Amino acid sequence: MAFIAYDTVALFIGCVDAIFGLETDHMGTVIDLGDSKLEQLLQNLKPSTGYCLMADIVGSTALKDRDVREWIRFLANTFNNIRAWTDARFLKTVGDLLMFWFPDAQFHATTSPLSLIQGLNDMSRHRANDLYLPVKAAATRCSEAYEISFMRAGDDVYGKDIDLTARLLRIASEGEIVMNHDFYQAVQNEYEVCGNKNEFQIVGRIEGPWTMRFKGFMNPVRVFKARTHHA
Repeated sequence: MAFIAYDTVALFIGCVDAIFGLETDHMGTVIDLGDSKLEQLLQNLKPSTGYCLMADIVGSTALKDRDVREWIRFLANTFNNIRAWTDARFLKTVGDLLMFWFPDAQFHATTSPLSLIQGLNDMSRHRANDLYLPVKAAATRCSEAYEISFMRAGDDVYGKDIDLTARLLRIASEGEIVMNHDFYQAVQNEYEVCGNKNEFQIVGRIEGPWTMRFKGFMNPVRVFKARTHHA
């Protein structure tokens, strides 16, 4: 894993393009209102199942105000660290927030719910090196997501469970992983059959459920939380 300390924004931008692979093949459907086959395309559109992960860097704005070059170094190291255990399923950034989408069709061959939650937990172990910023995160098991994009320049994914991931991230505190019941259940199911439970002590720190209501959701949501290592 590379740790950077670049002096210029231009060099950092070039590094992001190279490290984070922002130009990828489309995984979904581009919605073009000028497409004569749009109606047929929409009729044939099928939802996908998978996992959505959002990780938000805490304290980024305050650091940026103090020293933008130091902020660039910390942000790039933190982004790179998150991507190191997500098998390049990065989807997009929104400011200092990273979003990942793991469709079932590509998920279990390379990673698992346990590896996702353990990766988030391990991030806090690196804080002592003064190379990273703290993170909070949300993870959901998605039963209905649509791999569509409204621009040809990039991929995206939409759906109620994607929206729920964003809602869960808002209630997370620094060092917390907030998850919906389906993600929690996927973690527990895998944990029960894993070979070495000592490798996944984060599972023992999961608390809940709490029943919460979120804007735009008719039914209440069962929510679980876990505090990461050293949080």
